Amino acid sequence: MSLEHLDINDQLEVDAEVGLVRLAGRPAVVLDASTLGLLRKELVEQTGLEEARALLTRVGYAQGWRLGSGAAEDPFTPGLLGLFRMEPGVPAFLQGTQAGARFLELDSFEAEQHLAHLGPSRIPACWVICGLASGYLSRRQGRDVDVREERCAAQGAPRCRFQGRSRE
Repeated sequence: MSLEHLDINDQLEVDAEVGLVRLAGRPAVVLDASTLGLLRKELVEQTGLEEARALLTRVGYAQGWRLGSGAAEDPFTPGLLGLFRMEPGVPAFLQGTQAGARFLELDSFEAEQHLAHLGPSRIPACWVICGLASGYLSRRQGRDVDVREERCAAQGAPRCRFQGRSRE
């Protein structure tokens, strides 16, 4: 399956009659980016930047792990890869045949919302996305994978760039 054929609609179900949304077969809640931005703001104000980062990264990891466990045999799941434009070497990394790869986030809602609610960041701000990618890749590869943000639009970079590496 090529990346061009990936479609979030393969993972998203909406039953308008009963008002139920499912993602990868599980009940889901749809929140817009601004609502998540407000949640981020409150977490930072109530717990501090580092605690908010740790919590949102863990939430992303849990979601990524669940997406990875429910994914089809093909490793290119729309729930994760819909976020990223792939660079050379990434498919081999996702399939577990390469130790590390980079991939580029095109439009980070997290960076946008961090800027809108908290202003410029002194640290990379795409915490949920890093957690989601780490959880998904760890589950799919059967090994610990750590995804970190190298550059972030919330820090003034033109785009957010992520590095994924096996912890082995």
